[in-house]
Amino acid sequence: MEIRLYREDDWAGFRGMLARYYREDAGLSLTGTAADELAEELLSELGPLCWLWIAEEKGRAAGFLLAQIDTPESLWNYRSGEGFIRDMAVEPSFRGQGAGRALALAAEARFRSAGVSRVYLTAEDPTGAFWTRLGYAPSGEICRRNRLPVYEKRLVPSGDCPKL
Repeated sequence: MEIRLYREDDWAGFRGMLARYYREDAGLSLTGTAADELAEELLSELGPLCWLWIAEEKGRAAGFLLAQIDTPESLWNYRSGEGFIRDMAVEPSFRGQGAGRALALAAEARFRSAGVSRVYLTAEDPTGAFWTRLGYAPSGEICRRNRLPVYEKRLVPSGDCPKL
């Protein structure tokens, strides 16, 4: 499984994954035009503080993860200065094969390199089982924007060992 930043030739795979994610995981049906517009909007935000990773297996798009460092200029600015995993989806045929974990670790590595010490996300799954296995814990908050539970994680700087 290759994890890399988005490239222009990923458009069709990303757009398809995004439409499936919203339809199957979020329960929202996007028409072709709406899916294109949403994908274009998300891609327009990419830059020095916002990244999109693609998981690819044998030339097939397996998943994506969109993450940012919150700033007052961010579309989602819930916690300024913290890392935010905005969206992640793994194609059903690739679930359970490590794509989601690899995408999350790629985002965490980028956050660490940018000096970010805390990351948060909101989880569609109220139990957040996937995220808790990666060390995220429920914060006790419900996000005011999407009304989902907020999970957070303190990042250990590279080279530091967590205290046991």
